[in-house]
Amino acid sequence: MSTVESNRIVQSSDGAPFLSPKDLADAIGVSESSLKRWVDDGRLIAVRTAGGHRRIPLHEAVRFVRAQRFTLAHPEILGLPTSDARSISPGAQEPFLEQLLAENAIGARAYLVQRYLSGVGFAALCDGPIHAALEHVGELWKHDEKGIAVEHRATDIAIQSLGYLRSLLPPAPEDAWTAVGYAPSGDPYLLPSLACAAVLAEAGWRDKNLGPDTPLAAVREVIQASRPKLVWCASSLEQPGEIAAREAVELANELAPTGTYVVLGGRGAPALGLVGRDNVLIVGSMVELAAFARGLAGSRVAAPKPAASVEPAG
Repeated sequence: MSTVESNRIVQSSDGAPFLSPKDLADAIGVSESSLKRWVDDGRLIAVRTAGGHRRIPLHEAVRFVRAQRFTLAHPEILGLPTSDARSISPGAQEPFLEQLLAENAIGARAYLVQRYLSGVGFAALCDGPIHAALEHVGELWKHDEKGIAVEHRATDIAIQSLGYLRSLLPPAPEDAWTAVGYAPSGDPYLLPSLACAAVLAEAGWRDKNLGPDTPLAAVREVIQASRPKLVWCASSLEQPGEIAAREAVELANELAPTGTYVVLGGRGAPALGLVGRDNVLIVGSMVELAAFARGLAGSRVAAPKPAASVEPAG
């Protein structure tokens, strides 16, 4: 593996970030000899350069910090965002919301990274501070026309922050199962399906997120090409509409013989007409989605039947 120096961060030839033992040691406040010993003991995974030097992938450094409950003395060494403590009001009950309302993209990103490094997973972050903040800003337009702009800006910052946090995850294992997901026809919300993708990626799945307002034909095409074990549908509209409901039922019927699970979530999930189906799970939170995905992947049951058998009904 060839590497090139870029300030403190070392990059592989494909652009993936790596760290030297000294830089990671400085970041967490331990000796370089301790870092090298942990690498040699197998507690911390490293690769060797052509010259024999140890290099630690950034995602492995993040995993190690979380697993060992280290407090980063210098997150900037890892290239992670830092925020001025003064940017968060003393005693703030919802610091992530405060960062969104202040349009502090760096502060919002830094807050999520800090919580993640402390051991809080993607699902809990999505169910907790991210959901609470966006629920609050989503009510602003009812009281002030300016609230629409605030909501849109806050949502954009939240999406950026979640995307950055996801970049700290390792790539999916080669034998990882695939999950395909979308928001149904007529549903314009981008973040819920994006959050599902991030939660599944953290659980070790290879995700393919099709985003908002996705017609059934597009979902079918990706399913046939990727043979997923799980298909998620993030339905955020309380009344998803006749087309969305009809397409959800069609998809569940088509996937039932393949052994592929359909996971529904969001306010509109119960209205899609799939309650009680054997191959359908309706979840009420990202934590439920993460638990199901981890349990399913851990069971490693037989892979789905060829997706070529998934054809439009009738």
